[in-house]
Amino acid sequence: MMILWVALTASIAVYAALAGMIAASAEASQIPVPSAGQNSLKAILSVLAVVNGALALFIFFGPRKRAKNYSGLLKHTVVAYVLSESVALFGLVLSITMRQPELIYPYCGGALLLNLAMFPGRSGSAPPMA
Repeated sequence: MMILWVALTASIAVYAALAGMIAASAEASQIPVPSAGQNSLKAILSVLAVVNGALALFIFFGPRKRAKNYSGLLKHTVVAYVLSESVALFGLVLSITMRQPELIYPYCGGALLLNLAMFPGRSGSAPPMA
């Protein structure tokens, strides 16, 4: 579990760096930024990020604690980690689309907070083996 957690947490920093590089290359090529629907895209991705973050916490601290075996625990944990990772990916999509790399920072911050809340070994990480 620790290896998966570290890999997913480290990828958040990679997303932030990637957003900066892509935005810089788009500015250099002077491709026009699409203006239609910018506010609605921000709103939709923000709502999706909040919903996915809440689902990740619910799964990690809810059904995951009731897992009867290691396989069930693993499934719930991976789903919770993927949902928290998606928060940073929404920020990456938004920052690339708008060509504003700073838009990714709140999303990456939220994803990092979720990952810290779901640190391996927290809240009884392994159910008793029968």
